[in-house]
Amino acid sequence: MAERKTHAANLSSYFQACRKRQLNGVSFPFWLNWALAEPSSFITPEPLHQFFRMFWDHDRKWCSRMLGADELDFRFSLLQMCSGYRHFPDGIMTLKQMSMRLHREVQRYIMGVVAGSIPQEALSAIRALTDFRYRSQAPRLTDADITKLTASLQEFRNSKTALMEAGT
Repeated sequence: MAERKTHAANLSSYFQACRKRQLNGVSFPFWLNWALAEPSSFITPEPLHQFFRMFWDHDRKWCSRMLGADELDFRFSLLQMCSGYRHFPDGIMTLKQMSMRLHREVQRYIMGVVAGSIPQEALSAIRALTDFRYRSQAPRLTDADITKLTASLQEFRNSKTALMEAGT
């Protein structure tokens, strides 16, 4: 698109036109003529970041809606300080500028914080997703690992109706 509106010899106007459209200026990538080359099949998103973000955007919100934001904050504030673990004296709902480390710290506690206060099926669904995320981070997956990953996903599918029924 930027090529059509600018002259190929004028690189500065070409790159300015690309920047306006948030493009990088590469119109013919080096792999264009490679047979069967599809970058989306070999350049995957960084799973660790995606998993922590997915937990924060979904699991935490599900728990907050089922338990109530104030109750969830209260329960996190009651956790005792423990060496090597983050303490949340004001809860988690007002946290700003979340890092992956902070997501991980909340994820460490969430099951114990909500257990007994949300429906058992909903807890099973969240636990199955957490199990899936932890297992899939292994540097090498065996057939047994893949079987366990599949079982975790199936457990989530079997239990997810509780999340929907709870209005999440």
